[in-house]
Amino acid sequence: MWQIEDGNLISYSGDETDLVIPEGTVQIANRAFFGNKRLRSVRIPDTVMKISSFAFAECEALESVEMGENIKRIGEHAFEKCSNLKEMILPDSVRSVQDAAFQDCSGLSRVRLPGQLMSLSNRVFAGCCRLKEAVIPAGVRTVEKEVFSGCTALRSVIFESADTAVWDNSFEECTGLEEESMRRIPEHFRRPLELWINSSGSGFALRLHNRQERHFVFDDVVCGSLEGVLQSLKFPDSAVQEEICGLSGREAYEAGMDPGWKETQTLYWRGEAYARESAEYDCLMDRLYQAVYDQDPQFRLDVNLLKGAKLYLKKGSSCRANHVQTRAELFWELLRFANPEMSREDAERMAEAGRKSRQTEEFGENGGPDSEMALSRDFTRVKTEEDRPRIVVLGGSFNPPTAAHLALLKAAVDAAGAQLGLFVPTPFWYVERKLKKTGHQEEALPDELRLKMLQSMCAGDRCLAVDESELRRPKGEKSFTFETLEKIQEHYPESRILFVAGSDKLHIIPRWHRIREFVEKFGILVAKRRGESPETVIMNHPFLAEYRESFAVFKVPDWLDTVSSSGFREKVRRHDRSAKGMVTKEVWELLKKNGKIPEVIDRFREEYDFLSNFYPAEIEYGGLRYLNSEAAFQAQKCLTEEEKQQFTCLPSNKAKRLGRQVQLRPDWEEVKVALMEEIVRAKFSQNPELKAKLIATGEIPLIEGNTWGDTCWGVDVRTGKGDNHLGRILMQVRRELTEKTRSDGI
Repeated sequence: MWQIEDGNLISYSGDETDLVIPEGTVQIANRAFFGNKRLRSVRIPDTVMKISSFAFAECEALESVEMGENIKRIGEHAFEKCSNLKEMILPDSVRSVQDAAFQDCSGLSRVRLPGQLMSLSNRVFAGCCRLKEAVIPAGVRTVEKEVFSGCTALRSVIFESADTAVWDNSFEECTGLEEESMRRIPEHFRRPLELWINSSGSGFALRLHNRQERHFVFDDVVCGSLEGVLQSLKFPDSAVQEEICGLSGREAYEAGMDPGWKETQTLYWRGEAYARESAEYDCLMDRLYQAVYDQDPQFRLDVNLLKGAKLYLKKGSSCRANHVQTRAELFWELLRFANPEMSREDAERMAEAGRKSRQTEEFGENGGPDSEMALSRDFTRVKTEEDRPRIVVLGGSFNPPTAAHLALLKAAVDAAGAQLGLFVPTPFWYVERKLKKTGHQEEALPDELRLKMLQSMCAGDRCLAVDESELRRPKGEKSFTFETLEKIQEHYPESRILFVAGSDKLHIIPRWHRIREFVEKFGILVAKRRGESPETVIMNHPFLAEYRESFAVFKVPDWLDTVSSSGFREKVRRHDRSAKGMVTKEVWELLKKNGKIPEVIDRFREEYDFLSNFYPAEIEYGGLRYLNSEAAFQAQKCLTEEEKQQFTCLPSNKAKRLGRQVQLRPDWEEVKVALMEEIVRAKFSQNPELKAKLIATGEIPLIEGNTWGDTCWGVDVRTGKGDNHLGRILMQVRRELTEKTRSDGI
């Protein structure tokens, strides 16, 4: 039953549920008990010094572990997904706990860390959603990335040493932190937090952007984002305002494109006019952000961790007359919660400093987006006659073309001062062959569709176009970049052709077909990302250095690394709605029209808002009548009728807030899913119009996608992870109601 070699416990093949590891064992090997579904308790003797990677991972029945007094190291993922493990007392001998050692131990509520511990590695306790307190011993010097990410029940964090350094995302999504802990954590940040707010970023950078989807109520208006509210201010019609308030992302931004308010410098809210340059308007903004702070726990956590932070905004203006919110006004609204001493003037200074810093970083000390300056790093110009027009070429599969492809080509055109930028897509057979290696050849998009998508991205921009040279190649015909550029040169004989290459491809350029002719005839624009030094690579390579005048380096936005065609396809596969933000609106619509986006309802908003528990539909449950199913569900956390009664008159948002404050019934975790199913069934059974709407969704998958980290009832759209219990319940109720309707002959 025991396989032990030289003190190394390799595996166990018995059926016992309560084990005592044999004396003399020195190490528990990798995956020794991995996935053991029967193991309930284990006692580890004092002879064991190391628990290796994945040793007890996914032992779902494991409830208790008694560790010996000489364990020095716990390996990566050692106890990952031991969901029934409730307590972990680590002996003082433990010096090292490796990455994700206790990740997703969802039942873990108490942990004791040893004083000898030097650091907490990445994601050690990530996803331990019942952990309530973290005491960081004095010996711990660093708390690494996402150590407590997703610990939503974490209330208190105690640092026994003022010298402990914390990564700025160590407590990602710990929405339950008490105010004292939220004030304390920023004091331990490894460095002053500097944050670029970016709608295409992730983590802090994304969540603090106004376009980020968040649900709150402002002056009785249900809102979907701060951007929606800000854009709605441009319209005097209250009905139009309410519609725009419910939007998020680029959709919210584009809904407010009407610039008519600039002529009068007047904005509107709920029928009242506000002068843009007025104290009353400033107060309206303060009330707006206060409402989000009060109602959105993730927003509250994020802004409270901004103590002493420096913010930067990639796009933003300081002109109040042209924008409903300036960069400085945004910084003030975000920072004032964590920095009570901050003034509006401080925010103005920060915004101006950020603008100058960004300009210096991108364009040099002289400032200004001059195309020649952007090319004038170590390689002043691509070898060319200065009076010849330039054409930039970007080749690729474009399966599909993304926002990153568009941004990359535009950046290259701007940097080179080119008259034209050309997308050159490869043919279908090449794309299919490439995807066949990954087993996803069915995801290869036909030439005609990729061509239409690229053309849609170029529409309205006279500096961009699509070249079909590669698409017209016969299947299987060998062709190289050099020959393709020669064909393009034939169409533009008076122009200088510049080919765009990523800096990660520099090392293979010397192996390209007819490379010496290539660099003599054409130029190469090298896309430089943050942290890379293509100039150094070129100077240190004999061939590249010999032809260094044929290369020019230009900077690209940092967010381009986060967007790719393969990443888009992966997100589409798992119904991750955030994929929509990786392509342009026109490309998304073409993909949908051609059946390349699987039909799924993954947001309970707009036409599908009736699927949400927040939808105002009265239901009777347990002898009481509630205004909505959220209130009915939150009431079940209480045991007495008197306590439940207080939920009967509450709107959904207030019911949810009150539900966080009541004393939970002791069996709540065991019964909550069954209660939710009963309440959802009651909602649709008692409301005929909602029943008809639910049945009308047919067999489309229902996913409660969200951005606030709810992985129990829904799916986190940023990670694609979640149990989606609410979506599953809705689909079950839909099946029941559909079958009953058919059997009744309706």
